[in-house]
Formats: sequence, C-alpha cells, structure tokens
Amino acid sequence: MLSYLSQTKRDTYVAFQIEKKSLGEISVSRGLVESTLATHISDAIAVGLTIDLNRLNITKEIVDQVENVIRKAPINSSISFLSFVLF
Repeated sequence: MLSYLSQTKRDTYVAFQIEKKSLGEISVSRGLVESTLATHISDAIAVGLTIDLNRLNITKEIVDQVENVIRKAPINSSISFLSFVLF
C-alpha cells in the first residue's frame, strides 16, 4: 500500500509511523509545514495504511464521533475499511 503514495508522502509516513518522529520533528527536518504533513498522513490512511492516532492527539471520543457520522445518512457507510491504531 505504501507504493500508492508519492515519494514525499511515503517519506512522511515512514518518519511518523515507523521512525516515531513527531510532526514537528518531520517539519523541521523536511522543511514542510505540519498541515502538509497531516495531509500526507490522511492520504496514507486513505490508501489503507495504519496510523497511530494517539500520536496525533486524536482521542477515542473523536474517533467515535467520526464513526457515528460515517454510519448515518447521507453517508451511511461502513468504517471497516479504516485502519487505526487506537489505545
């Protein structure tokens, strides 16, 4: 799944998820703003890669709220395709 990402997005994913660097550390080392890095992380999630949401300060309550929205109309979809590492 990593191959579905551009090289810059792969670099962000590896630094964050594998090397356990913070977005701040990656921002300094790569010269990219954190919002760009957050977009790279969301793109990694979109292609099915696992992300440790705790490290992004995304709580279980936030995940629950998002899941509830996804399951209700007009979206009315399954969240089974999302792969999160949470707690």
